[in-house]
Amino acid sequence: MRIFETGSLLGVALDAAKSIKAPARYGGQKPALVSIVFSVVALEAFVNELTELALDAKNYPSQVDPPVISAFGDCMTEAESSHASLQSKFLLGNWILSGERLDKGTQMYQDFILLVHLRNTLLHFNANPAFEQSTPLEEVHQELFKKFRSKNIVTEDTQGSDGTWTFLFETKAVAEWSCRTAAQMIRDFCSRVPQSTVKALCDHFVQAFAPDNLFRTLRASE
Repeated sequence: MRIFETGSLLGVALDAAKSIKAPARYGGQKPALVSIVFSVVALEAFVNELTELALDAKNYPSQVDPPVISAFGDCMTEAESSHASLQSKFLLGNWILSGERLDKGTQMYQDFILLVHLRNTLLHFNANPAFEQSTPLEEVHQELFKKFRSKNIVTEDTQGSDGTWTFLFETKAVAEWSCRTAAQMIRDFCSRVPQSTVKALCDHFVQAFAPDNLFRTLRASE
């Protein structure tokens, strides 16, 4: 028997997003940082838990899975041992299970890359650069800011900032975007899993993280 934590971990990100009562792009909402981090933690848990489930299937000879399930479990185990990135795991896993390359040009994948980058920037924090007091915050952190400019989710007003780049991303809009991005990546990956012992868990995620259900969860406290 196993206990799977993917849903609970994404739930932490969702709860943090729900707790923000401010307007969508009002900065300084610290729970947004929790949503960013735990959305990616949920993605990491998803890949690892699916890997273990695929490996478990070998222990039940009566349950005949297609060979790609075993191959997926073995390759993901090797990827973890080799410290492969989360992006590499999703690309490799998709190729093994579906025989197709994941389209890196889709909005979903580009959002996924941005989310992982944002989480990593938080966890591997660098000192803020020196700047003139009159310099706008978005110019001080222009390299990071320009990656998200077109998404219209960072704060619209930087007046309350103390100069840190995190203020730009401490919004309800960023928190909700993080949750949706993680949910969409999980659902897309699950859609590529063939009929097998692993498919039942994937079907659960497809339903639990459907846009309507996720939107209802995010808006439940409003």
